[in-house]
Amino acid sequence: MKKKIIAGLMAFAAIILLLPFCGCRTCTVYDPVVKYGEFPFVIEYEKDGKHYLIEDTLVCEFDGYDPSLHSAIIWKYYTKNKSGSASHVFEYFGEGTPSLFDKERHVVRARVEINLNNPDYYMGDPACADWKPRFKYTERYNSSPNVSDVDSKYLTKGQLRRKFGIKIIRIEYSDPIENNYVELGNIFQVDRDDLKQP
Repeated sequence: MKKKIIAGLMAFAAIILLLPFCGCRTCTVYDPVVKYGEFPFVIEYEKDGKHYLIEDTLVCEFDGYDPSLHSAIIWKYYTKNKSGSASHVFEYFGEGTPSLFDKERHVVRARVEINLNNPDYYMGDPACADWKPRFKYTERYNSSPNVSDVDSKYLTKGQLRRKFGIKIIRIEYSDPIENNYVELGNIFQVDRDDLKQP
């Protein structure tokens, strides 16, 4: 009987030791005490002589756990009004747009945006306390006849105005709430890349 118990313990220990080599690891799961929040934001700018004002509220709701995520917490988020998202695209660019990275590139499409969606920050996750929204330029291009890639870079307000004629008047977003995260225990975590099919 003792031999069976010892063999079982050894097998269990071997499985735990081998998990990191299988793309698995354990992560500590925390349960947020506050599970719902509303966060007003404002995006105001001028482009081509026109004035744009977006005033909306980002709603964040706790929606369970996902071991493949860094924090293992799922936040559902949406906006109250018509904007639908706290990610705003200032301008889209179609095929043939000059690349900001390489003059020889054939750009398929590009966009300039700012993303205010970060429920971990708003809901008081200490790991995201230093997050700040940034302006971002992204372009998709053909790296070969049948292959497309994506490249991106962050921009300053001055670059937005000089390169794209976008004058930022104000970007306002809410401070995070004070929240507590109660430790629930450990679960096995799988890297998303390891879940992809070859």
